[in-house]
Amino acid sequence: MRKGNQKSEIRNQQWSTINHILFFFSLLIFGVFLTSCSSGYPKKEATAEAAVPQNASKHSDAFNGGMRNLLNGYDSLKMALVDYDTTRANAAATLVVNYLDSLPLQELKMDSAGSAQATQAVKEFIKKTAKILISDTTLELKKNRFEKISADLYTFIKSVQYDRQVIYHQHCPMAFNGDQEAYWISTSPVIVNPYLGRKHPKYKDAMLACGDVTDSLDYSK
Repeated sequence: MRKGNQKSEIRNQQWSTINHILFFFSLLIFGVFLTSCSSGYPKKEATAEAAVPQNASKHSDAFNGGMRNLLNGYDSLKMALVDYDTTRANAAATLVVNYLDSLPLQELKMDSAGSAQATQAVKEFIKKTAKILISDTTLELKKNRFEKISADLYTFIKSVQYDRQVIYHQHCPMAFNGDQEAYWISTSPVIVNPYLGRKHPKYKDAMLACGDVTDSLDYSK
């Protein structure tokens, strides 16, 4: 009987050792899985919204309101591209054109006549590109127009020195064909990528937060 008990105890110890080993490897495999998942997705930028400047503006309420409307229209265009919605993109591009037309540029005090003309020219460039975007028949073409609108709008904001919101210049390293970079602007530091979006044929929504902030404009200081 004693020998039988000893054998039983030995078997129990062996099974206990095997269970501990299996449990250890389970934890190890689970840790590797979590690491691979977290590394396979892009990291999001900070989620803090841009602080509203408290200093007095150098522009009128009418101008600042017009700029806010323009940036809201631009953001609607960006989000339509994020959602792969061409109908919304066309409607938002129309808003961008209308808000640019209603912007009281005549009140701005430019350093020279040349500066005023250059600012007016950039405004017209944005309007022209937005109108072409509306007539484009594919989402890919609209994204290309959006890239041009983004670049010109960033230049436009620098020229007029809009000082009621912080403007973030954001970058995607793989916007077109997986290896061509592109930029856009935002009033938030959070990355919401309009080039890869939520319904990318290859990545789906996994690359929605792909990108980085390369610069910012804050004329409230």
